[in-house]
Amino acid sequence: TQSRSSAASDVYKRQEEKLVKFVPREYMQDAHHWLILQGRYVCVARKPKCPQCGISDLCEFKQKTPA
Repeated sequence: TQSRSSAASDVYKRQEEKLVKFVPREYMQDAHHWLILQGRYVCVARKPKCPQCGISDLCEFKQKTPA
């Protein structure tokens, strides 16, 4: 069986591969910080601010909050 850390690593790797498809190479270095800020101020856990999100068209979260 696969260990938890190995399984988590696989999940992170798949997510990274998906993000790399959408982020142009010239923005790759800054994208890390932008995603942290996105999660901190827009895509917050308890009540995401979906109407204010600039990347909602890329989001897979099905229960988007209304405007």
